Amino acid sequence: NGKGGATEMGRPKKTVAIETKIENAEQRARSLRAQYDEALAELKALLEQQQRLRAEKLLRAIAKSGKSFDEVLKLIEL
Repeated sequence: NGKGGATEMGRPKKTVAIETKIENAEQRARSLRAQYDEALAELKALLEQQQRLRAEKLLRAIAKSGKSFDEVLKLIEL
């Protein structure tokens, strides 16, 4: 090839380099998205576990208090 620099399969090197960079960026985005999805799933599971533990703690405290359900509910709804 004369002017315009070297080519690979008829395309200028710059085009090949850009396409390679795009492919790499797409792969990185897919990888990061997978990591994000995993982290989000873990966060959701941990928040659900925390909610269950808090609910259990609250129920134990209510049972220990000797107060009726309605008395506790009135205190909470103040």
